[in-house]
Amino acid sequence: MFYFPELAAIWPNVTLSPATCRNIGHAKSESVAIGAAPTRAARKGIAMKYMTMRREDFMAICRDIYARRARGDVEAGLALFHDNATYRMMGSRAIIPAAGLRVGKAEIREAWKAFDVDFEIVGFEVDDFVVDTPRMSYMSWHMTLCNRGTGALAEVEGVDRMKWQDHKITEWTRYFDTALVAALGQSDGHGEP
Repeated sequence: MFYFPELAAIWPNVTLSPATCRNIGHAKSESVAIGAAPTRAARKGIAMKYMTMRREDFMAICRDIYARRARGDVEAGLALFHDNATYRMMGSRAIIPAAGLRVGKAEIREAWKAFDVDFEIVGFEVDDFVVDTPRMSYMSWHMTLCNRGTGALAEVEGVDRMKWQDHKITEWTRYFDTALVAALGQSDGHGEP
């Protein structure tokens, strides 16, 4: 099991999947609790330091968190936020109820769950991740999105900008084609909007 000493105090509830563990160099097929006590293997030098993680390590963690988010697990992602962080999904709440500015973990959770009422994330992939440690990161992504009411599918691309403080997200802004997402609700379900 990996132990992330710098992250244990700030991300105590984040657990990485076995696939992510393998992607970042941990050979065993067990899950990793970032906040878990160090094991003998960790004490023998398997520990990863936050500031020395490679870009690929960040991307593996992002993919893991987003995969969980696609399955409806919002808590893994929320563990990365400051309590009073802001989350802004660009767009109009009149068209996309999850859009707009949300403040605090409770409102962010509410926005993510509102999105899940209308849409199913069929697939999600992180394309690129750029980090200006420790203050800012940008992530480009694409996802296959299905409107739960119409059954219409679309490929959506976007960019997330995250501001960090003390290794936690203080501000997250999501940019994507909101008109395309809104059009999913107006499709007849026989193809892309």
